[in-house]
Amino acid sequence: MIEQIAFAGKNVGILGLARSGLQAALLMKRVGAIPFVSDRLATEEIQWNAKALEAEGINYEIGGHSPKLYEDKDIIILSPGISLESPIIKEIRAKKPGVAIISEIEAAYQFCEGKIIAVTGSNGKSTTVSLIGELLKNADLKTFAGGNLGNPFSSFVLDTTEDSYVVLEVSSFQMETIKFFKPWISVILNLTPDHLDRYSSVDEYYSAKLRVFENQDENDYLVLNDDDLEIKERINDAKPARFYYSRLNRLERGVFSNHKYIHFNLSGEELRNLMPIEEVGLKGPHNLWNVMASVSVCLILDLDLEVIRDTLREFKGIEHRLEEVGKINGVLFVNDSKATNVDSVAYALQSYPNNIVLILGGLDKGSEFEKLSEHISGKVSRLILLGKAKDKIAKALSGTAPIEFVGTMKEAVRKGYNAALETRQGNMPNEIVMLSPGCASFDMYKNFEYRGYDFKEQFKSLKDEIEG
Repeated sequence: MIEQIAFAGKNVGILGLARSGLQAALLMKRVGAIPFVSDRLATEEIQWNAKALEAEGINYEIGGHSPKLYEDKDIIILSPGISLESPIIKEIRAKKPGVAIISEIEAAYQFCEGKIIAVTGSNGKSTTVSLIGELLKNADLKTFAGGNLGNPFSSFVLDTTEDSYVVLEVSSFQMETIKFFKPWISVILNLTPDHLDRYSSVDEYYSAKLRVFENQDENDYLVLNDDDLEIKERINDAKPARFYYSRLNRLERGVFSNHKYIHFNLSGEELRNLMPIEEVGLKGPHNLWNVMASVSVCLILDLDLEVIRDTLREFKGIEHRLEEVGKINGVLFVNDSKATNVDSVAYALQSYPNNIVLILGGLDKGSEFEKLSEHISGKVSRLILLGKAKDKIAKALSGTAPIEFVGTMKEAVRKGYNAALETRQGNMPNEIVMLSPGCASFDMYKNFEYRGYDFKEQFKSLKDEIEG
């Protein structure tokens, strides 16, 4: 039974008016609360969302915060992009001590009728959530997928029923302010350093991630990557039943591979083959982990194996994650805009052969770009650097590959294409221009999607110009 936070009739302050803030406000209105939304920005997106609030008769302020946000409020709902160390949160805690501050995902959880499958980790969350969603839908289960990916939890939670499944991407930011949030199945993909511009240490970041299972009990499940030592060392107090998967080791129970097949063993006695790895639509060693995590969920749900196999063959990935946009004169362009940390870039480079022109840069999140050196040397023919982090990246990766600086995505795509042609050898084109930034996008774009759209638009423009 879900622990309840009473919202009906309560004054609720909502901090942030991007996607999750807007949907949280609309949810609060529908459940009988009195929402007030505040955002310090007044961008085009924020102004557009403000019009949606006006249509619903919801009060708001944009372009700055005032005491209206908290002075008479019973609850504060926090959008994930706002740090608990931000000035407005410190002001709220000083002026309104004891007020409940919760995440949008916690607020929506109070109204969820379905079983929640929560996916977290430093890399692969969106791909895994999308794949699990497809697997469940193809098994004719009533399925909702969203959270930190795509549609906020608040936007569809009132449509859930007891026979539905909710697949959520959950971030460390969202986990900071949960209270009762309790998935039926939690999936932890990996733990690698990220968001060190927000967290004071790697341990603080990992601890926020691992809150995903803190409310689970013995009737729940925890799906874990057996190859990730950071995870294995930090889940000793976990209460739910554990289900492991591995790309590197044979498991007595769980899902694993032998480099040719995906196997599973549920009883510890009967080893079964699922399918050859070469038949899986998602390519790359990192995606094999995502696939096996998704299969683990399906086995817990006892889904039909043929449905699993068919879906794994058909599912090719998500937009902005190793998305092959097209070719110009044999040069392949790959949009990996969702790669916002160095580990994602490393996985991307492992998924393709040599002759890569790599577009890196954006807003630094405290990343150690030096870790990319071993993946770049001998494999990347040119580094194209843009955004605020370009000088830091250039210093970290000096000597690994020739470096060029650019100011815009248009310039990056064109210089990337020219660099690819310069490295061409023989009559068998195999050059790749890859956008895999390893950084956040907010120095130049609203989000990583808009960065990816710009890359694809510049590719299209160049292709039209060259090919007519």
